[in-house]
Amino acid sequence: MTSFYPTPPSLSWPSRIVSGGLEIFDHQLEKASSYVEQINHALRSVPKQTELIDFIDNPELRLSHGSRLIEAVRDQIHKGLPVTLSLQNAAAITDVLLADFAGGMDDRKMLLEYVLVFLSRLPSNSRFSKNISDKVITLLYNDLPHPPSALVGSKYRYRSADGSGNNVYKPDIGKAGSHYARSVQGCHPLPPTELPSASLIFDALLKRETQVEHPSGLSSHFFAFANLVIHSLFHTDHLQGSEAVNKTSSYLDLSIIYGNNQDEQDSVRLFDGTGRLQPDTFADIRLLQMPPSTPALC
Repeated sequence: MTSFYPTPPSLSWPSRIVSGGLEIFDHQLEKASSYVEQINHALRSVPKQTELIDFIDNPELRLSHGSRLIEAVRDQIHKGLPVTLSLQNAAAITDVLLADFAGGMDDRKMLLEYVLVFLSRLPSNSRFSKNISDKVITLLYNDLPHPPSALVGSKYRYRSADGSGNNVYKPDIGKAGSHYARSVQGCHPLPPTELPSASLIFDALLKRETQVEHPSGLSSHFFAFANLVIHSLFHTDHLQGSEAVNKTSSYLDLSIIYGNNQDEQDSVRLFDGTGRLQPDTFADIRLLQMPPSTPALC
């Protein structure tokens, strides 16, 4: 029997037992779904000509209600249980319960990550999933600091190349070349010459030996889009030493395509009177080091 959901060795033994039991249960459900469909085909009348087109265009109409229900249960099993049994989960929940006494929550307990995994494994069309998702998004939005409200006059009706001028009272806020905002001070700042190479970090943390389907069914394009967002907001100038300077603006303004200054913008434009960019062009050369799907989305 082929495993549909790999069980990492790092899982606790209760989780490994549950995972193995679910795999056996899924195999039995697959057999049951096949039997239900055989009975359904035997009892189903020949479809009319008008119904035949719908049957061809929509394969789900060929499934009986019983098979759909079984497949919905199997889909949830493939996603995984919303809550897994582990000491890490218990530590995160305990940290929340004791937050008032301890003076706050410890982000290193990874509670947010566990909550997001929990949401990803819930049925996407359920009311409970929507309510929990809305509460999590509201909590994250309220927890993050926000820039002052923008008061844009006629002078700033067009976006500047470096992202300045979004606020007439603080025109330099968030522009390219500004320092990063820090919530804590660095304890042991290292010069760039002492940092490990990016390829070594990638191979140690992210390199995969085999292809594994994402448990939530996410497309690889999701991560390519996330790559674009990250490179739109962060571009550290390592020549500044310990001064954490961001070479891009702090806005999602497609600066990876158009550039962070006037020279970069001029380098990608056609200047033929149409306002168009040169074909297959983007300003940020860092995207050339990304997987092909990332620059393709540009």
